[in-house]
Parts: sequence; structure tokens; C-alpha cells
Amino acid sequence: MGMRILSYTTTQKIEGLLDGLVAEMPEELWAIPGNFILNRTVKAGKQFIHLFLQTWFFQLHGLLHLLFMLRSAKKWKFEYSRFMSTIISSTNL
Repeated sequence: MGMRILSYTTTQKIEGLLDGLVAEMPEELWAIPGNFILNRTVKAGKQFIHLFLQTWFFQLHGLLHLLFMLRSAKKWKFEYSRFMSTIISSTNL
């Protein structure tokens, strides 16, 4: 079985699905806590998992566009992937 190359259109569709999921999630899921809990409690563990899941989501968003970010140096049509993925992921992290 050969490896299928991901098309740019498919990447944009996946990004649209991810954006749709973000819109369905409650706002507090994306909130960053003002005070970080530094002890080893259940509450601190939940806070860590919350931040870890946010980081994982934005990493996934960046990885989705990675192939096209690399191609954007040669092809202008992929510039959106480089620009949007970089800006969105770094701003949210």
C-alpha cells in the first residue's frame, strides 16, 4: 500500500473541521489560568492537563500545515499555511 500525499484542499477541510470543533467547545476550555498551581494536588493536575490539551491542539494545527509551510518557500499558493499556522499557533500558545 502506497503512502497518499495530503492535498492542500484536504488540509483546508481538516482545518475547517478543527475550527468547527473549537466553535462548539465552551470558552472556558480555551481560557488560560491567571494563577498557576505549583503543588501536587488533584486541582494542579487538572490545570496541567487543561494546558497540555490546549498545547496539543495548537501543535496539531501546526503539524497539519507543516508540509505546506515547507512548500511555501517555493510556491506562493501555500503562503496561507505558513502565515496562518504560525500566527495562530504562536498567538494561542
